[in-house]
Amino acid sequence: MSLVFFHSKNPTIILHYVITVTGDYVEKYKDKLQIYPNGFTYFLAFNTKNPVFKNANIRKAFGLSLDRKQLTENILKDGSIPAYGFVPYGIPGKNGEFRKEVGDLFKEDVAQAKELLAKGMKELGITTLPKIVLLADDTDVAKRESQAIQEFWRKNLGVNVELQNVPFKIRLQMYSQGQFDVILTRWGADYNDPMTFMDLWVTETSGEPNRVFYSNPEYDRLIAEAKSTNNNEIRMENMKKAEEILMEDMPISPLFFSATAYVQQDYVKGIVRHAVGVDNDWKWTYIEK
Repeated sequence: MSLVFFHSKNPTIILHYVITVTGDYVEKYKDKLQIYPNGFTYFLAFNTKNPVFKNANIRKAFGLSLDRKQLTENILKDGSIPAYGFVPYGIPGKNGEFRKEVGDLFKEDVAQAKELLAKGMKELGITTLPKIVLLADDTDVAKRESQAIQEFWRKNLGVNVELQNVPFKIRLQMYSQGQFDVILTRWGADYNDPMTFMDLWVTETSGEPNRVFYSNPEYDRLIAEAKSTNNNEIRMENMKKAEEILMEDMPISPLFFSATAYVQQDYVKGIVRHAVGVDNDWKWTYIEK
């Protein structure tokens, strides 16, 4: 995508470009690069009706064994940011951004992941895992992502999962019908508030949009209370506690927050960028002489 400014105080029209870049161009233009979150969280969703992923320890083992930094820096290379919570950057909280106020809610730990996997399998009374399939889109990017995740699990947990890469419409249909073990998916903000992410996982929405069939009474209570009050401090505190519960139970495992990488001329000033809604606001944009 490119934006062209027309500056014509004299007969000569000068074109000024602001462009978005991905892949190797992020590295090529890193000196002029500006990274802005765009309101999307990419994550793994575990089907809690699956005999394996009904166990929280196994879900957490799969989530904590992933190297998100390697995924974003070496596989994606598009400015995406490792995610250690569900609500992305750019969404407002009490006094600033919700994500910055809440902070990271888990960390990668391969040793702990191995312990959790062993504990979960013991709780289920199994010594080997059944076949597990990771469902993802069939785009080149999704294939690279899913292959990297597959390798992390093989290397860090000794678990071999199969990949099923299908067209987006089929993937969405399988997701909505519960025809998956674990799926690589995403969610983007419908409006500029953490609730657009947090109310996805209440029990009453099981099946749609809560396609993992997650249920936690305390999570439900916190979200219901946050929805029923006009006190923003209470709302944000409840959503903070709810997100902590979500990451402890880990029916979903955040991978990264997608972002848009911009390269622009130094003399292009005043662009305001938003994570939600219209990406760029040009109202105050000008060309510095």
